[in-house]
Amino acid sequence: MRMTTLVPGNGLRVGLALTLLATAGSTARAGVFGNVIELPGHISEIAVDEARGLLYAANFTAGKVDVISTSSNRLVSTMNLGGQPSGLALSPDGRYLVVTNYNNFEGVATLNSVAVVNLSDLTRQNFAVSSPPLGVAFGADGVALVITTTELLLFRPASGTFERLLTIASMATSLPVLDPAL
Repeated sequence: MRMTTLVPGNGLRVGLALTLLATAGSTARAGVFGNVIELPGHISEIAVDEARGLLYAANFTAGKVDVISTSSNRLVSTMNLGGQPSGLALSPDGRYLVVTNYNNFEGVATLNSVAVVNLSDLTRQNFAVSSPPLGVAFGADGVALVITTTELLLFRPASGTFERLLTIASMATSLPVLDPAL
């Protein structure tokens, strides 16, 4: 079984390596081989695009998304999509890469955004959100769940529309709690 993993280096280095797991009898052995790819910064999230042979890495401190070829294990390009990419997700159909940009600057809410890259033609759009987004994940229906510091949003990348699912504050008050006196 082959598994792609990010291997942290010292300081701000991150490497990409292939790990091979093989079993012999009842004993499992593992070996690591591959090339280290220098990516200065902090990788906060990765997504594998098997159809294109690419790996997308949200480079939080460098403020970009690094694009790595899985066949050559080399950095092939970067995408500047906003401020600090905190999370990213590939749509189930492989059409959209959605990137959350965490820019928690006092009084400047418009810097918090969700960026959408249409991977068919590489067009990009940024959509402002009111609170710093922490991450994103797609459901099988192609709708993304965006989690911010204050709310959970449903996001449709084709139309760029958001729908508030619930707030973090309402989650705390809606949890059932048993009365200890009963």
